[in-house]
Amino acid sequence: MADEVVRFDRAEFDRISTERQHSRARERRPELERLAQAEPAAKLLTDSEPWNQALSLMESKAKALEERVAQLTEKIAGTIYGDTDLLRHDQVQLLVNQAALDQLREVMELPAKMSETGQEAVRLLKDLDGGDEAT
Repeated sequence: MADEVVRFDRAEFDRISTERQHSRARERRPELERLAQAEPAAKLLTDSEPWNQALSLMESKAKALEERVAQLTEKIAGTIYGDTDLLRHDQVQLLVNQAALDQLREVMELPAKMSETGQEAVRLLKDLDGGDEAT
């Protein structure tokens, strides 16, 4: 018994993809409505002086972490370690500093991600409502 191959043309594929996306969006409507509120909240946050001050502090800390990661990377690459404990210590310090830098960057990017997510949720809600304004 041979396997049958199902063929779709591009229009049929697009129609099915759109139906699936709308079906998933309808199931997630309450979540989408909450996410849609993220965009104005992100704007409110980034337009505030306390956020700008915090961002400035985070940028300074990120710069210091970047320098430390670069120093440790250079040290590990250019050193012949006679003591494996010292090598492990430096490797752990590199990982710790890189993780701290990654987390800090995520925090700094959070408002932009909130805004993007909110805008996408608004778009999906408008599609669900047939182009009407979402609340």
